[in-house]
Amino acid sequence: MKKTVINLNQLRKKMLEKRRNETEAVERFEGKDSYSFNTRNPNRGPPNFPIQTVRTSPKTGIKDLSSGFFVGPYEPHLQKKYQNLALNTQYFTQITKKILNDFYPKHCPTTECNNRILDKEISTRPDLIRCPQCRYLTSRLSYTPLHHFKLPLWMFGYLLYESLIQYPKVVTATELSKRLRIGYNAASLLKRRFQLFASDQNPKYKKLTYEALNDQFKDFLLPPNENRDISKIMAKRPYVCVDTAVLYSAGERASQGRKRYSHRGQTSSIYLSEKLGGRQVGTLVQTIAIKNGPVFFSSVPNQKAETLGPLIKEHLPTSTPLFTDQGYPWLWGIYRNHRSVNHSARSKDNRFRFARNRWSKNGVHNQIAEGNQRVLKTAFAAYGYIKPKYSQMYLNEFSFIKNANVFGLDVLVEDGDSCLSGDRSPSDEKTPGNGAVAIRRKGFVPKVPKKKKENWLQVSIHKNSYKVTPLEAVPKILSHTGYGTLNPLEKIEKANKTLRKEFEKYNYFWTNDSTKRFRRDREIEYQKYAQKIWNFVKHENGKGRKCSVNQICEELNLHKQTATRILNRWLKLKLIAKRRVGYNYYDRRINFYIKVLKDQLPFILYTKFRPSKKASSGVSKNEK
Repeated sequence: MKKTVINLNQLRKKMLEKRRNETEAVERFEGKDSYSFNTRNPNRGPPNFPIQTVRTSPKTGIKDLSSGFFVGPYEPHLQKKYQNLALNTQYFTQITKKILNDFYPKHCPTTECNNRILDKEISTRPDLIRCPQCRYLTSRLSYTPLHHFKLPLWMFGYLLYESLIQYPKVVTATELSKRLRIGYNAASLLKRRFQLFASDQNPKYKKLTYEALNDQFKDFLLPPNENRDISKIMAKRPYVCVDTAVLYSAGERASQGRKRYSHRGQTSSIYLSEKLGGRQVGTLVQTIAIKNGPVFFSSVPNQKAETLGPLIKEHLPTSTPLFTDQGYPWLWGIYRNHRSVNHSARSKDNRFRFARNRWSKNGVHNQIAEGNQRVLKTAFAAYGYIKPKYSQMYLNEFSFIKNANVFGLDVLVEDGDSCLSGDRSPSDEKTPGNGAVAIRRKGFVPKVPKKKKENWLQVSIHKNSYKVTPLEAVPKILSHTGYGTLNPLEKIEKANKTLRKEFEKYNYFWTNDSTKRFRRDREIEYQKYAQKIWNFVKHENGKGRKCSVNQICEELNLHKQTATRILNRWLKLKLIAKRRVGYNYYDRRINFYIKVLKDQLPFILYTKFRPSKKASSGVSKNEK
């Protein structure tokens, strides 16, 4: 049997070569400009990135090959306490520094440097940064999510990295405390800092989404007839869906067996009984999701139009084709391309209770929002329970991770808008004469003593938190959309005499409590038809095509008597102009071309009701 001869020189050369390659990999990553993470091994950084690196002895200056592990940057007070040999702390430190440099850059306040970005680091103080020209010194963590950060910098990078690669699973504070070997309170505050960072970046994703949808659906109009199949029209376009879901609902056990008679629907499951104070214990989530795209979650107190209307309008342009269930009947007055599907549709066959097309009908569904809510509920089950006060921050974190997986982080840096929380407040800006330590002159300039202020981090967290209030009755404004669409006083004063009279009638009709319910329902029906006709005619005129009454009735599947009543109202108020189609003078068919004269359709009444009869006095005319 042959003995294996080990050549120590060759083995030593192989080890040196291996460590040299690992050191080059570290140097290549430090000069990287984009965000790219390895999904194969979450604890070891990018592909071929080493855990072991070469250390240099601080005494002799000779490379030490005996101990190959790296414990992180030079932080003497943190090395032993937070040493973790299983994690590549240098890699996660570089992630944190890159996040701070890209999203929260610090600028030199001196006039000579002309607002120059501070980019010179100090090897012994990773939390400080300096101007390379005038040597102005400041903290790179102040007024950022890492404000007064006492843990090593690599822990924030580790949390960001783990959150991105573990999506849709969430990283809980308990998991962080065990992995990083820190207390639960420290892990909870670290997660709160990450949520604050996510809350700062979500508005940028919202802006990118709004601009993309505005370009995609500019001058876009779905067929006015809601019974027409739109599958082919929307085949290559993104579906935008809206829905509402409940997290951590409060059952009758939470209310000590009491039922909530005054609250109905999903709102009833997030509030306790009024006899117990009506406190909110659950979370109601408004979901705005796009197919193969971003998603936005918002914590809301109720499902009223006054609450959800401004929220949806803030995220989506009004020309976007919007798909919901029938819980949003007021959206047709805001979004001309709104479609809804009836989830409670009954089957025509007596053998079955529900219809087969109650989830998707004629290409209309809201399964994009439903699917994202299923992912959200599954992920949030790991938390067990979250307080409604912090619900918005948890939702911001989850939507940020989802959007980062869709858009990436580079688009946020290319956007060029620095985060507001990263900019220093004007009161804290230090001038060259009386500011921080400045080594550009002889000696050191002493700091000006300041009064103790509020904790900036706690104030920022409070601003991004959800404001929990007891469920109160929202003042109802009865309008045809339920969204408070009344004619404003300024518009009434500027209108002519005829229009002013119509505007006042409209406002009185919807604000008067004595208006009958059947009159409101009839008026809502006419308002919906009027809005569809107006959008269709304006869309056709915008493309240079003529639009006739017969074409309107055929496209909308509308009776001509209903259409002519609406058009005659517009002709009387000079909102449109009509032109003859070309028939002979003796041809009495009701058909003419329509041209829109106004930019927007004003709010006016279309229904006519007989005046109510006066009560009889019981005395005949002859007796008088």
